[in-house]
Amino acid sequence: MVMDTADLRWIATGMILIVSFAGVGCPFLAMRTNEKLLHSTFFQLMRVLCTGLVVSVALLHVLADGQDYLRNVSEYPVADAAALVGIFLMVAIKEMGTMALHYLKPPNKNGVEECLLNKEADHGFGHTHGLPSIELHDLDLAGQPLRRFVVYMMEVSIMVHSVLVGLALGVLKKRVAILCLTAALLFHQFFEGLALGAVAVKNGFSFRCSWHLFLTFTLACPIGAVLGIFFADQYDPEDYRTAWTLGVLNALAAGTLLHIGLVELLPEDFRECSGCRNTPPRWANLLALFVGGTIMAVLAVWA
Repeated sequence: MVMDTADLRWIATGMILIVSFAGVGCPFLAMRTNEKLLHSTFFQLMRVLCTGLVVSVALLHVLADGQDYLRNVSEYPVADAAALVGIFLMVAIKEMGTMALHYLKPPNKNGVEECLLNKEADHGFGHTHGLPSIELHDLDLAGQPLRRFVVYMMEVSIMVHSVLVGLALGVLKKRVAILCLTAALLFHQFFEGLALGAVAVKNGFSFRCSWHLFLTFTLACPIGAVLGIFFADQYDPEDYRTAWTLGVLNALAAGTLLHIGLVELLPEDFRECSGCRNTPPRWANLLALFVGGTIMAVLAVWA
């Protein structure tokens, strides 16, 4: 029997809202204090552990719930197909942003600017927990309209997929799955906000002029969670239409989480970083990844 977890989901939504604001605001604060604190071994290992949590939650809980909803209404593997659509949707968001950037960039840039724009496009339209500001540390980027366009496009891209990720939390019904996904999303939102804020700082955005950045990123994931809570609370086990709705929403959310975990987070977690200090050894990263996955695999026995 699945208990009513609406209160727990509302609390999780509030926590994510606070952490999202803290994450996007950290680069503005770090410019005045010490940004090296964000590169500690502990934070890097927790990042990898949360990647394991995200992937295992997607497969063992979110997708499984979608299959449960749809099993009795269709013999076709609708949940798997919807998860595939979710994966392709995330790819499309990234690629459309990248194409827009390359279409609008001026043709008279030098080689250094070209290289930097390509790097920033990778950071902006993907989903990274890295700090792109470090690569731009000694450059004066203020006053370049194209650089500001990068930030705006990055903001829109992150906003769309944050809504989808929040949806994954909102439609969950199992207490253990909600707690674990909330823990993963807290790190997810913090580090993603960190990347977005870092790009904004290095592109000449002041704290006062970044209100739209704070507003959209802080509210995107909670809005998705609220929508998910609304749809989940309308569930009637006797109505096949609600089974279709919640099943497809869960499966889409699972595909979104799978893409984020396997395509965006995992390569970034194991990327070589020659200039980084306090980088954990690879065996420690692997151990953290397995621990994150094992936690959800064990909890799936009861939840």
